[in-house]
Amino acid sequence: WRIGANWQFDPDLLTEVEVRFRAVGGAETEVTLEHRKLENYGDSASELLGIFTSPGGWSAALARFAENIDA
Repeated sequence: WRIGANWQFDPDLLTEVEVRFRAVGGAETEVTLEHRKLENYGDSASELLGIFTSPGGWSAALARFAENIDA
């Protein structure tokens, strides 16, 4: 993930986003997302953590993903 605090590509920034899929039975799949190396954001790390963990952050992105899968 090389998107900076200004939401633009930053070739000098490197964080990691790992998405795991695990079958839990039937037609259900558990999706886990982990965003690591947020310390690489420096002084903006806590601000970005707040954004990523907010209701409009990664959980909202996963919800939109799930909505499109069910379509």
